[in-house]
Amino acid sequence: MRRFGLLIALFSWIIWASPDLNAAGKRVAAPAEPHGWSATIDSAMPECVLRQSAVAAERTLVLQGSNFPLSSHALQFRNARNQATSILFDMEVNWQSASIISVDMALIQHLLWSDPLLQLDARLIDTTSWPNWVPISDWSPDVLLANNQATCAAGFPPTPSLFTSTTVKVYGFVFNPLMQGQPNIEYGGWNEPTVMNTNYISDVLEASGGTVGHTIVAQAELNAWTPKLGGYSFNEADYAACLTSNGTTAHCATMTDYAATLNSTFGGAATSACAMLEQGAVDEIWWWGGPWFGFLEYLTVDPQTLCPGVAQPFTVMGFNYERTEAEMLHDLGHRAEKAVSEGVGYELWDRFDGQRHRYGAGTFPDVDPADTHCGNVHFAPNGTQHYIRNRDFPVLSDCNDWQNYPALTGAQEELNYQSWYGGNARNEMKWWLSRLPHNRGLSQPATLPYAVHHNWWKYIYPWREQKDRFLPLLRR
Repeated sequence: MRRFGLLIALFSWIIWASPDLNAAGKRVAAPAEPHGWSATIDSAMPECVLRQSAVAAERTLVLQGSNFPLSSHALQFRNARNQATSILFDMEVNWQSASIISVDMALIQHLLWSDPLLQLDARLIDTTSWPNWVPISDWSPDVLLANNQATCAAGFPPTPSLFTSTTVKVYGFVFNPLMQGQPNIEYGGWNEPTVMNTNYISDVLEASGGTVGHTIVAQAELNAWTPKLGGYSFNEADYAACLTSNGTTAHCATMTDYAATLNSTFGGAATSACAMLEQGAVDEIWWWGGPWFGFLEYLTVDPQTLCPGVAQPFTVMGFNYERTEAEMLHDLGHRAEKAVSEGVGYELWDRFDGQRHRYGAGTFPDVDPADTHCGNVHFAPNGTQHYIRNRDFPVLSDCNDWQNYPALTGAQEELNYQSWYGGNARNEMKWWLSRLPHNRGLSQPATLPYAVHHNWWKYIYPWREQKDRFLPLLRR
């Protein structure tokens, strides 16, 4: 351990006018005046600044550099261990000169994180164009902020990583009623749910960078129809008519009654979904049925609504054994679009998908081949129509760069339909889902009033890792 020699945290850093983001999410340059700022890093750093010390020098953080602004300025801190950023400080800072500023950390200790030991860095902010402020320095070298010398000496306790994986516990239902003496899956010549479950679980684990796994706690195989809204349930004749008429006969398009289905034991053949959720045995429900069963792709259910005894939100995935793993991932993709866009905000989501989610079925705008993004579940990065996955049209896209979030570089690469594996729908969905950031930590983007997870999968499964979808930071 280095000798605790200096009582003042003295350091400096190289400062330059670097591009950042304004409120519209566009790249902007810092004011021309600060361009070319530079300083020499002081290697003599104390171990800790002691914010509860009775000695002013021990609790004072001194930042030394050059060309510090003397007005329209602010100081921002960052928790280097989880990338969360603080509110801006101005009046609390002693702006001594263009080369030295200092902060009595005791004065702002209740406005920073309450951890007894913090690893912090700081940067300068130009507030001339408030609220569209612009950073005018890079983040400084780190400094330790401790309550006292004892917490400084003790160091950091082991803490769980924000990058930990989660395992979603699933209760599956396979609705496989008899048709002419055969289970519906055999009657239709359709696909085996157990096999597709295994492949889907593997695909999601891969796409999420190993952060989201699933385990099927129980699966009920039922010779039963799901109840539909209005108290109706299919019989063999009506269901066969739906298949032969392509859904034009009565009751084909009627939705499943979710409340009735979730609470049903199907004549004692299965524990109800609501009961398993209420016991905490499972996190979400997967339904398997055939065409015209009336399932939504997914439905996220609010607490104490369709299952009155369940105190947390849960999702019902509606899968179709007539279809394949590609459609399962498609369903998850729509779930991700809603959950992530609400979690990170549309300003950031628009930059990820290029606003493709705004296009209706009758609106097919062309793409700018020099500036595309990730697209979404219906639009590939080069797509001009829904579901067109194999358009042979090279574009420059920043989609691969989103895997680095929040350390985006703006780098573009030429992409074409071969980039998402030749237009295969399953592989395209895996490719798109894998571009959702899945890195550790959280931080507050410059133009947003709340922190954003660097792992966007936490918004898709918020009740597994984080109850609050937004993590607002303390603001003045």
